[in-house]
Amino acid sequence: MYKENFFKAKRFGDELEKNIAKEFLIKMYPDHDIKDLPKLMHSKGLSPKMGRDKKGLAIPDHAVVSRKTKKIVALYDSKNKNTLYSAKGHKEKFWSTDEKLHDYRAYGKKYKVPCCEIFYNKEYDPDHVYTVNVDIEPKFYELIKNKYGDHWYGYYLSQTTPYSIAKHNKNIREQDMKKTWKATTIEEKKTLLFAILDRCKPEQSYRPMDPKKITYFKNKIKIAKTLKELDQIIWNLYCSGEGMGLNSKNYNDIIKYA
Repeated sequence: MYKENFFKAKRFGDELEKNIAKEFLIKMYPDHDIKDLPKLMHSKGLSPKMGRDKKGLAIPDHAVVSRKTKKIVALYDSKNKNTLYSAKGHKEKFWSTDEKLHDYRAYGKKYKVPCCEIFYNKEYDPDHVYTVNVDIEPKFYELIKNKYGDHWYGYYLSQTTPYSIAKHNKNIREQDMKKTWKATTIEEKKTLLFAILDRCKPEQSYRPMDPKKITYFKNKIKIAKTLKELDQIIWNLYCSGEGMGLNSKNYNDIIKYA
């Protein structure tokens, strides 16, 4: 018998709360757009029934689209689970899923990109989501034939990879600033500065920086041509993060005082 009765679960295909999934994907793919694939396909007439395409295949929840190439680079489907299951004869707890797994595999092959499932259980682990490529064969399977479907699959916890979704209260850390200051090439300095700004976004921080300010600093970094210009940005970024920035509403004025 299962430690958690399957029939008392709301359903084993619950979608992960959209905000959690999207924040995770934004964090994983900072230079990409995260599209709601079912809505996108439905709006284009490719999905007569929301969540299913014209062939009846289940559509993954999220498409990761490169801003540079405008092409899909990864697909994800999200699951908000009521529990981690245990079953007799299986040594590990597992994340449950269903036969839609085969549809997601078909989408991965169609777009020639990895397609993964995202699992989340707030009570078990509020600070992490767990992902797995659907091409990996689940280690749990049972033929069920009930109103939820015919097949019950499950990925052992050890088959999935955890990713932190915990947020922080310190946007700009001293160690990050020192590392960036010591960088000796323009490319390295810019990369480290962009990473610092990513920490300031709402999906990573409980105290996010104003999006307009993030955009301002990113634009300054992109057009900077010398190490000295980047060092000026580092100083202004540090002052801004520590609340010591000048009280000018014009960000162009701020940079002049570095």
